[in-house]
Amino acid sequence: MKIVLLPQPWASAVVFGKVEIINFAKHPRTRGDLLIAAGRPDPRFNDEDPDPLIQDIRLSPLRHELGAILGVVHLYTITTAADECQLRFAGGPYCGLVRNPRIFEERPDVYGRFDIRDFDGDAAALMASAIDPVTFNERHRTGQVDPANVNQPGPDGWTGD
Repeated sequence: MKIVLLPQPWASAVVFGKVEIINFAKHPRTRGDLLIAAGRPDPRFNDEDPDPLIQDIRLSPLRHELGAILGVVHLYTITTAADECQLRFAGGPYCGLVRNPRIFEERPDVYGRFDIRDFDGDAAALMASAIDPVTFNERHRTGQVDPANVNQPGPDGWTGD
């Protein structure tokens, strides 16, 4: 299984299904399940940006999780930004389209650079703790998720639904 380290809050937005695209500097040469890890914050997502989608992504519930594997998505196709990838945030040169986001209840630490690489940990154990964003939000609302491990929703109430 492969793992990709993305800047926050981009990584959170991907595992919550708010963003369905991952930009790659080089062709990842993989399809299927892809682990999403959170790296240092991306300065493009700031408080002053008036774009509602940017503000929505910035308020992701897991936005302060850094150096952790947040979840998994299914990478189903890769295209170049110049091709049919007309989606917002398609910056390429390679754009991976993802679906079926799932969040890990236990989020182990991970370190490295922003890139895609082989995951050398126990992927099966991680996959066993994967839940869909709706279930995660419901557990969060009802107190079944440890609030010390998860950020509260932003001021607009965004919870990843």
